[in-house]
Amino acid sequence: MKNTYAIAPVQSYTGQAQRLTALTALNLAMLTVAEAEQWDRLAELEDQRAGVLAELFADAFYALDDAALIPVLTQTFSINQRIMTMLEQAQQTCQAELAGISIGRRAQQAYGKNASEALETGEA
Repeated sequence: MKNTYAIAPVQSYTGQAQRLTALTALNLAMLTVAEAEQWDRLAELEDQRAGVLAELFADAFYALDDAALIPVLTQTFSINQRIMTMLEQAQQTCQAELAGISIGRRAQQAYGKNASEALETGEA
């Protein structure tokens, strides 16, 4: 996906602060859409967040303010862990639903086969 989050290159703490604010907002938005199981929107936001992270670390690394950066990166990691747990649960739910559909199809096929055999032998 294309990075749609455009911010001017960081050349100072001010630029970094804008990116950290954007990163925090994207983290919280990602958590919200993950809780709502809006997986397509989550992927879009993750792409935007990846762009912000790339911009944050690509420019003037000497200008990074660790005191401001560390809490936001800690939050990013924590939210990622929560989202990964939600994704794993959603995957398990989907797998269970697919297994149920498969069992239902096999039961339908077996019923259809038995019904047609019964019609052929006149047992119906």
